Amino acid sequence: MHLAAVRLRLTDRRRLSSPTRLRRHLDARVARARDAARRRAADPVGGVPRGPVPHELRQTCHTRFRDLPGTTVHTLVPATDEPSDTPRDICVYLPGGHHIDPPDAARWGLVSRLTDAGFRVDVPVTDPPPLVTAATAVPVVRQVLAEARATAAATGHRVVLLGEGAGGGLALAALLADPAPGDPGVTTAPSRVALVSPWLDPALDDPAVAGLVGRDPVLHPAGLRVAAEAWRGDLPADDPRVAPLAAPSLRGLPPVEVWAGDREILLPGCRALAARLAAEGVPHRLHVTPGAVHAWLLASTPEGRRDASALVNDLLEG
Repeated sequence: MHLAAVRLRLTDRRRLSSPTRLRRHLDARVARARDAARRRAADPVGGVPRGPVPHELRQTCHTRFRDLPGTTVHTLVPATDEPSDTPRDICVYLPGGHHIDPPDAARWGLVSRLTDAGFRVDVPVTDPPPLVTAATAVPVVRQVLAEARATAAATGHRVVLLGEGAGGGLALAALLADPAPGDPGVTTAPSRVALVSPWLDPALDDPAVAGLVGRDPVLHPAGLRVAAEAWRGDLPADDPRVAPLAAPSLRGLPPVEVWAGDREILLPGCRALAARLAAEGVPHRLHVTPGAVHAWLLASTPEGRRDASALVNDLLEG
């Protein structure tokens, strides 16, 4: 793993092991988000969007963004000899970050892999809670999926959904949410879903979690529970928009690929999801990488590069 990635992971662990540190970090993120919103309102053209695309990616991709409530949706298309509006398969990628942090360099690196493979990639970046919560984020994600489906279907192309970390839980929650009035419903469904180290159990109360805390060098339940409480907002703790495994049924989901490391505290939730999918007849595969930590696919290690390539290939073939 690159030194910068090691430092980032150690910082995550220190912050997440202390509820007080996590609350301070969340407060700082909220203050920055509010300041950025004021600047965007004062200068709609020159204001900086949420989670701006790194310079390196802007050299290899055509980029644009649009704003939805509490969310900036970045669209990246590989810069080739073809026009930037050439129809292609679309990957909607919901990045992790504990519902608090915008995409970091490693997550944009995964976006680069996806565009290199030929995908158009839509990346919704949300404000932290309480500016955005599960109740407001789920309909926005459903809207992004519906718009992507409409664009892709017009030219016979596909939409795939990739959720990682907290974005993995949000991805599943959006697919399982009951349609609201005017919601496009089933037309939001992608052809394939991949969940990488998804955070599916916000309470982290599976007994198996305790046995993994000492082995997980990245995540800790203490801080994650603080983030989960903020993300929940006014919803009940067992609302499927917050805790997708609480949904009464998973039937009707498209094929699901779940990726997890055997050292991360999110593994029990991934196993629980796989068991539910099997029991309800949903096509799926659970990939567990020995010795891997949370979101190892984002790291420049042999295992990370290998599994990231396999993930992208699965999305291409789905």
